[in-house]
Amino acid sequence: MELSALDLKYLLAELQTLVHAKINRIFQPRKEEIVFQLHSTAKGKQFLRVVPGYAAFLALEKPESPEQPSSYCMQLRKLLEGGVIRTIILVPGERIIACTIGLGTDTRTIYIELFGKGNLVIVDDHNSILSVFQVQAMRDRTIRPKEQYVLPPARPQLVDATQQEFIEQVTGNGPIARKLALLGLGGAVAEEVCARADIPALAPRITQAQAEALYAGLHGLLAQAPAPRIILENNAPILALPVHFMRFADRSQQATASFSAAIATVIDHIVHAQPLQAPRKKITKLQTIIRMQNEQLQILEQEAIEEQRKGELLYEQYSEMKPLLTELQTAFRKKELKPHGRISAVDLKHGTATVKLA
Repeated sequence: MELSALDLKYLLAELQTLVHAKINRIFQPRKEEIVFQLHSTAKGKQFLRVVPGYAAFLALEKPESPEQPSSYCMQLRKLLEGGVIRTIILVPGERIIACTIGLGTDTRTIYIELFGKGNLVIVDDHNSILSVFQVQAMRDRTIRPKEQYVLPPARPQLVDATQQEFIEQVTGNGPIARKLALLGLGGAVAEEVCARADIPALAPRITQAQAEALYAGLHGLLAQAPAPRIILENNAPILALPVHFMRFADRSQQATASFSAAIATVIDHIVHAQPLQAPRKKITKLQTIIRMQNEQLQILEQEAIEEQRKGELLYEQYSEMKPLLTELQTAFRKKELKPHGRISAVDLKHGTATVKLA
């Protein structure tokens, strides 16, 4: 499970209930999870569960934890317990949640990285790393204690883009759903936006009008009131959604009290599943690939039919078209051509013209 930019928008709203809460205790119930026990006057006891690389979400109770805390858990307790959460924000353009902690006269920041392998990084008020969930050495950044914390290189994001920026980023060759997914929307949201715009997810090219429809579809999705739910497959939770998705309308689903509750249900089922259940995740991924390839095949078959018909029309009218083709070649060389007769549209920049065959 990987949270998208849409998921984080709704999740961040829920996490605001932790602002002004005090960190009373920290637990590590599993190697891959950290749990913060907090208390505030307004909400009482709350729990923040963090699974780096996957999610951070609210919980009503903490999972069972070992009696003897790990050395990493003890380190977190020393650094953060007694601190009060001042702010919780999403780092612009990133899948990183930043929590500012006031600890006496000191300020510390927790960076929860929810991409790639994930991480949980604690820095001081000089941005020097005090603690990491895991040491990472990458081409453009190193995450280890005593280093300066550096954000990943900025990447284009569609959620905050203007309509013109959106159109510029999504036009061009390549399956449109994949392009949307790589620009921060994630696979499920990308396919939903395509469905709302009535565009095949694997369409290799889109027009400006279709790009505008995708922009409208995305912002229609962003404007929805929260309606958290889980999607079920064979009665097992496979996906957490913050709002209603059109393309899952006929799928078995279950409403949840919050988006955090939906995430918790899926995380507990998938991320912490027993080893025998691991192949199921791989099978689901392969089934998605096969479905998308079948959709792409249908698109290509339809394009082949259309191209064949164009060729037949050209052959049938070749005697009439030959002088026109000669005219087009000459005109493009001279960069002088305007629509007339059978030529309905001209693009001198790209060297293309639209010709009516029938």
